[in-house]
Amino acid sequence: MGDIATVPEFSPAVVKHYYRESWRCLEEGLCVAAILLSFACLEVALLDALSFEPWKPISRRYPKRMGSIDLLDWGRQVGCLSEDGWRKGHRIRDYRNALTHPGLDYKRIAKRHTKMARLVREAKRDWGTFDRSHKLKASAAFHLMSRQVAREAVSDVHDVLEHVYTRGPFSGGGIMSLRTGKTVGLLGGALGSSEHNARATTTR
Repeated sequence: MGDIATVPEFSPAVVKHYYRESWRCLEEGLCVAAILLSFACLEVALLDALSFEPWKPISRRYPKRMGSIDLLDWGRQVGCLSEDGWRKGHRIRDYRNALTHPGLDYKRIAKRHTKMARLVREAKRDWGTFDRSHKLKASAAFHLMSRQVAREAVSDVHDVLEHVYTRGPFSGGGIMSLRTGKTVGLLGGALGSSEHNARATTTR
């Protein structure tokens, strides 16, 4: 896992804000907040990116009227998201759902997350007949693994942002350190920020 304390230079201020807050929450051990903010960051980024040419969906349901699943699916269809980015986006959504719909998705999350699934099996073995509730065991495993899950959520959204905001209409963007606010690397072509701003104005 690389340095996640960075954000694409060409991402809008609101995306930078959400990502910075999710990273800070992770650093402070506020795992639930980190997961929820990672999902919010993902949605805002897709709403922004899909408003640019050539990624505008040909649909009556313009991005602002789309739900998270539609945003992810359209993002993959128009080339804004890679297959890997699409999978990571859905994983972030799953983690968020496990928090906002308690008891609904814990079991599914536990099955998908290898270490969490192991904790559930161990709980089932150790607790025996003391508690037969799989929902409770899955919930307990989720909270035991919350820091790792939060780190995965923040890491996943970091990868998605870097993928989106250094390609297509954002090619040539740099990578900015959250710690210093300075550009620490360049990806893509040679398009400068002033040229990008001019092009972004004409391609929305």
